[in-house]
Amino acid sequence: MGPNSDTNIDDIKADILLNIIKRARPPIHDRHISCDEFINNIPRRLQGDAKKALKELIRGYVIRRKSSKKGYGKCSINHKKIGEILKIPQIREYTKKDPFLEKRIEDKFFKHVKE
Repeated sequence: MGPNSDTNIDDIKADILLNIIKRARPPIHDRHISCDEFINNIPRRLQGDAKKALKELIRGYVIRRKSSKKGYGKCSINHKKIGEILKIPQIREYTKKDPFLEKRIEDKFFKHVKE
């Protein structure tokens, strides 16, 4: 890993979170999806880094992991960290380009922050 590896991991983290936020029904709080779905849209050549980034997000409590009876993990976005997620520069920049997404994020996500 070179000197830009930290930036690369941070960009991958932002991509993972942005791909999940853009979903019609994003997994927040009590709604979980397979952890593998969090990294589905990342290119194959970056899958190893994406798994590391996902583990860092889980360790940082941005993404919550829940074990299931079938043996594979399920993940959801921690509703208490949504404000922190929306402050990430890459996500903020993308939402400013798409006003509809910005409005949907405010309506859906900030109801969890107020609780």
